[in-house]
Amino acid sequence: MRISLLCLSALVSLLASSCIVIVSSSCDDQIRNGAETDVDCGGGSCGACPLGAVCVVESDCASGVCNGGRCTNAVVAASCTDGVLDGTETDIDCGGASCPACSDNRICAIGADCTSGVCTASTCRTASCHDGVQNGGETDVDCGGACTPCPDHPMGAGGNVPASTIETYDVKIGAGSGIAAGTQDGYGIEAYPNSIFRLIFTGYGQNMSMEQEFWGSIYTAGDFSNVTPGCSQMSCPPDANDFFSLSRATGGGHRLDFDVFAPSSVKGIDFTAKQPVYFDLYIDGLHQPAKIFFNSFTAGKLATAATIPFGMLSMQ
Repeated sequence: MRISLLCLSALVSLLASSCIVIVSSSCDDQIRNGAETDVDCGGGSCGACPLGAVCVVESDCASGVCNGGRCTNAVVAASCTDGVLDGTETDIDCGGASCPACSDNRICAIGADCTSGVCTASTCRTASCHDGVQNGGETDVDCGGACTPCPDHPMGAGGNVPASTIETYDVKIGAGSGIAAGTQDGYGIEAYPNSIFRLIFTGYGQNMSMEQEFWGSIYTAGDFSNVTPGCSQMSCPPDANDFFSLSRATGGGHRLDFDVFAPSSVKGIDFTAKQPVYFDLYIDGLHQPAKIFFNSFTAGKLATAATIPFGMLSMQ
């Protein structure tokens, strides 16, 4: 009897040391095992999983959508209160085409996904007086309410990029415009390499005229960048109550608006834009083309505009 027990023990020991354990799964054992991504589904060996189940790839889900590691609804009209990122939502239960806008610091794709209307670097941002959106109690874009008071008149010609058939002039890159406090009143347009433009203005001229308010719009068929109210190195600085907008979308492109009082000092703005750049400029509520100066590349001398609005190209 003792010999039999010893033999049986040796046999068990031999089998234990030489056997490979194989775990097989069943698609109806109510256990998550094998290659299954959730209980009895997914993984390629079992049927597709229902909504809410754990998944790795789209084929794990009956809906064909694996979002954030869960099977979600392939139908756009997903629930905005289910605690799941589904449908067109940009963050859980907010954003997209069908759910309410998201609060600050939530994920977004466009401004409309956010309650503030501002989406920067895929994140909803807090409303401010310099975000190019009417929000946070403003009565117009970036003005009114707790922001700078709004102008008493509409900006520019009222909206869209002017037609490309309007008069277009050329300005010599690197040449001045003649505008300087106590020397020449009006607007000056200057150009620099890489499609950089400068618009400056002052009301104090050699004829001692005292124009007060300079306002209008600058347009491009593309978008603006490197927008610097006050010019580079603040060489033509604005006052606290002067108004310069951010680039805002308009019909056919983008525009910048401004409303500045400059009776005796030179003020202005630098920007980079796709050419031609279009201008609609007013002095004390009037178009005054004879007081818009630029150094003409074609004519080789200081020139003035003949009509407003007009376009401008820089030339070397």
